[in-house]
Amino acid sequence: MESVKDSRAAGDAIFETLGAFPLASVTSFVAIVLVALFFISGADANTYALSMLSSDGVTTPRRPVLIVWGVLTGVTAVVLLLAGGLNALETTVIITSAPFVILLVLLAVSFWKELRAEDLHDLARVGPAAPPAPAEVAEPPRPRDAQQPAGLGTSRAE
Repeated sequence: MESVKDSRAAGDAIFETLGAFPLASVTSFVAIVLVALFFISGADANTYALSMLSSDGVTTPRRPVLIVWGVLTGVTAVVLLLAGGLNALETTVIITSAPFVILLVLLAVSFWKELRAEDLHDLARVGPAAPPAPAEVAEPPRPRDAQQPAGLGTSRAE
């Protein structure tokens, strides 16, 4: 068995690993099914989100809108794979996701500023935090002769 380093493609690594275990053909088939389910569910979520955005936020977009976005997404992926292989697809994903990284950083900064402003607002409204109140001290136990036996409803006369 060749090492993972000598594999022709990075995708072969999982099958090399699964080949070292018993029932390699069964686990390889399960891995293929799981990867297919991952891509199908991701494409479905992508289609649904794009359809909602292009339908002015309607939570149940019409079927023709879903079909258009599904076909456009699939055709784009196929064209990129045919034009330049996996490398072109990866490059496109990286280039198109760069603005979203900037947006996420700005959102994080905005969130941090909002938390700080809320904290200062609460501090101004309530004032500085008061020290915690001391814990209540339990009553000291009574002497043994002053305790009443359990179950008796009468008190002892002196």
